[in-house]
Amino acid sequence: YAGNGIRDITGGIDAARICADPAQLDDLVADHAPRRVMAAIRDAMLGIGPSRFGLPLVGRDGIIRWAMLHVAAPQTLANGDRVADVLAIDVSDLHRTEEELRAAQVTAEQANAAKSMFLANMSHELRTPMTGVLGMLDLLNASPLNDKQQRWVTAMRRSAGGLMTLLDDILDLSKI
Repeated sequence: YAGNGIRDITGGIDAARICADPAQLDDLVADHAPRRVMAAIRDAMLGIGPSRFGLPLVGRDGIIRWAMLHVAAPQTLANGDRVADVLAIDVSDLHRTEEELRAAQVTAEQANAAKSMFLANMSHELRTPMTGVLGMLDLLNASPLNDKQQRWVTAMRRSAGGLMTLLDDILDLSKI
């Protein structure tokens, strides 16, 4: 038995044709798929493969749809044949969303790497002149200054030291 929904997944093959020859599903499996439908169903029935798996199917209309198949526990008929119900669901939208999320994740990781590189470069670019400012303040501090000038140099030295600490923290953060 195949429900009418099979027509949507196969791009137009009606249920009666699938029931008459289920092996034709193998012809729909996209070339890059790791296995064929009937072999995967057989393996699931034998317990040597997963009971739930997805496959890309190229429909008769040429559109690739991702089908999630779930093979129920097989039953043995009175004549010895083994049968199992197979549920097929079109998960193309889900697959497309997953692909979009993977692409978005790659883009986000690249943006994060660029941000970290920018922070590291800017930190180094700012540290060089700040080191010069601190050095010049040390030289100025070592020269003869009146009390007022000494307080100004001390305040500038403290502020410049605080900026250098901030730059070091930014550099450390970008390394993490």
